[in-house]
Amino acid sequence: MLIITFDDITPTAPKLASPEDQVVNLPRNRMVSLSEIYSMIQNVFNAVNKEEIEYKPIPEIRKINNMIVMKNFTAIKEDIEKIAISEMDKLV
Repeated sequence: MLIITFDDITPTAPKLASPEDQVVNLPRNRMVSLSEIYSMIQNVFNAVNKEEIEYKPIPEIRKINNMIVMKNFTAIKEDIEKIAISEMDKLV
């Protein structure tokens, strides 16, 4: 991740999520060229690509299909309707 901070508006250093994170602290009045920003982003992009190679697929715990999703959706919808009716009854 590329983090760009400015001296006069960033009182504390941001936390880095990983060692590949880069923090660039710039003075507020300094002009930054697009090529500088592009090279910073390109360096981060290369680090992310290296990290992505190490990713492992998430194991599948169970198969989910449309029927299961709709069944859960309907059950939740009915539960919400029951709660709404019970709360309205309390108000009356």
